[in-house]
Amino acid sequence: MSGEVGLVSIRWWELIAQIFNTVILFLALRHFLFKPVNNLMQRRKDEISQNLKDAEKAKLEANELKAIYQQKIDAAQEESHQIVKEAVRKGENRREEILQQAQEESKRMIKNAQLEISREKEKAIEELKDDIIEISLAAASMIIQKKLDQESHEKLIEQYIEEMGDVHV
Repeated sequence: MSGEVGLVSIRWWELIAQIFNTVILFLALRHFLFKPVNNLMQRRKDEISQNLKDAEKAKLEANELKAIYQQKIDAAQEESHQIVKEAVRKGENRREEILQQAQEESKRMIKNAQLEISREKEKAIEELKDDIIEISLAAASMIIQKKLDQESHEKLIEQYIEEMGDVHV
C-alpha cells in the first residue's frame, strides 16, 4: 500500500513503524528516564520541603530559646538590681548604727568628763575648805599667841581676808 500523490509519497507501513518506534521509545524513555528523573525531582522537592520545615522548626526553637534566655537575663539583671539595693540598704543601716554608736559614745564620754570635772571640783572645794580651816587655825593660834591690840587685830583680819581671796582665785 503505497500511495503516491505527486512528489510526496506516503508509505503507511513505515509511518506505522515509525509511530510504533516512537511510542516504544517514549515508553522506554518514560520508564527509564522520566520516571527516575521525576522520582529524583520529587525526592529533591520533598527533601527541600523537609529542610525548609526543619529550618522553620529550628528557627521557632531558637526564638523560644532566645525568649527563655532573655527572660533569664532579665531575671538576673533584676536580681542584681535587688542585690545592689539590698547592699545599699544594709550599708545605710550600718552607717546609721555606726553614727548612733558614735553619738552614744560621745554622750557617754561627755557625761564621764562632766562627772570627772564634778569630782575634781568637789575635791578642789574640799582642799580649799581644808586650806581655809588651816589658815583659820593658824590665824586663831596667832591671835591667841599674841595678845593683839585693836590695830594689830585689824591688820590680821585684813591679811586673813587677802589670803582667803587668793585661795578663791
